[in-house]
Amino acid sequence: MIPNQDLQVKQFFNSHNRFKTVQCKTIKNEWVFRSGGHIAEHPDRFSLIQVNATNLTQALAFDVDHEDPLIFSDYGLPTPSIITINKENGKSHILYYLKAPVSVGKAKDYMLDLYDGITEVLRADTNYTARLTKNYMNEQAFRVYGSLNSYELADFRDFTAKHRKVNSDEKKSKISYFSRNCELFDTVRFYAYKIKNNFSGYDEFFADVLKKAEMQNQTLFREPLPQKEVKNTAKSIAAWTWDNEPEIKKLWNWDGYDKKPKEEVSKTKRLAKQKDHEQRLKIRLKKRLQEIKRAKFFDIPKKITTEHIESNSFLYGRSTDYYQDNYSGGEWG
Repeated sequence: MIPNQDLQVKQFFNSHNRFKTVQCKTIKNEWVFRSGGHIAEHPDRFSLIQVNATNLTQALAFDVDHEDPLIFSDYGLPTPSIITINKENGKSHILYYLKAPVSVGKAKDYMLDLYDGITEVLRADTNYTARLTKNYMNEQAFRVYGSLNSYELADFRDFTAKHRKVNSDEKKSKISYFSRNCELFDTVRFYAYKIKNNFSGYDEFFADVLKKAEMQNQTLFREPLPQKEVKNTAKSIAAWTWDNEPEIKKLWNWDGYDKKPKEEVSKTKRLAKQKDHEQRLKIRLKKRLQEIKRAKFFDIPKKITTEHIESNSFLYGRSTDYYQDNYSGGEWG
């Protein structure tokens, strides 16, 4: 690891920050929004800066409450991009910046496993939101170390928690803040989609969604999320659902999937398989025709009929019966 180099760290921040405006906490404990350039120019004014958003992860962030910021080396984790150490108590934030920001929705399951696994290895705070981090450009308040490297999610595949078999009680107690937040969001949003049309006004709708979120927060987790976070999650779900028309079908289960009768599923799969097979057959015929035309062996009609294949079967590598049995059309073009 290398000690903090002021210019290098600022350049690293500017190159990895994807937010036009960043939520910050000033040294006077005021919450403000500032541009990344402004923060880098006046780093001593801010104690906390935003590193991630609700649905976008720029860095895997962990709050290490003990006084061993090098614990990652005991378990073979890569050297963090940034380690921000509080000068007063030795506690730190560990950041692994990603080469490309990740949409949580697209990589949700993997991200959940990753956060749970690394949180356990680092003995990090399970209640840390991973949204705000200590301002590592503020040299007056923090000591900063790190590799200033960025990583791929695949670099951490050995530290996911999914391979561990745990009982439901252990899962409830060890699930990270990130995982709990996603779990609550997914559970409540499907409920909101379903009951939206039962309300004529937003306030009543939001109150019902909030009540559901509070109930699920107490039921799902041994260590519930803070009330403020539950309310913010419910507000986000209610506001989006009220302004949009999520597609909800009549047969719906609480895992978020549309249930269909087995017969309908089988028929759908069979038709899709037939269509896919026909498409591959058509492509194969087209390639074969192109080869024949390039060789200029025969005059090929614009449309290929079963009669043409029958009389020139040696060209097509298949019998007429094969095409009749496996292709629903009577002509090929």
